Amino acid sequence: MSLDTTWALRCFGISGILGAVLFIIGDLLYNHIPGSTKSPTEKMSVLPESRLLNAGILGMIGCWLYTLASAQIYLAFRPAGDTFAFIVLVAFGAVMISYGIGHTAYFSIASVAWVGCRNWR
Repeated sequence: MSLDTTWALRCFGISGILGAVLFIIGDLLYNHIPGSTKSPTEKMSVLPESRLLNAGILGMIGCWLYTLASAQIYLAFRPAGDTFAFIVLVAFGAVMISYGIGHTAYFSIASVAWVGCRNWR
């Protein structure tokens, strides 16, 4: 299957959309408590462990899907030259993989806040 077939482009696009939605859900699971004015660390300290785990897992899956969608960026920049398109592809992929790592590392902040809060009570 070639990268520039209609079917492949649609699959990459759906992958990007699904990855973005999973990122959003993961971020909301980490940070969203309606009406809370506490700091992010204080908010995460009261969340159940399952919610924190789900947020970390969704962020990693979202990272993989969003990175897969970078094939569309490669194809979009290919008229500017294959070398330039490849550099943009690698740069976008590196940023998305780094964001996934950061999203998962955010879990360590949440778990330390969660354990620390439980030990102080």
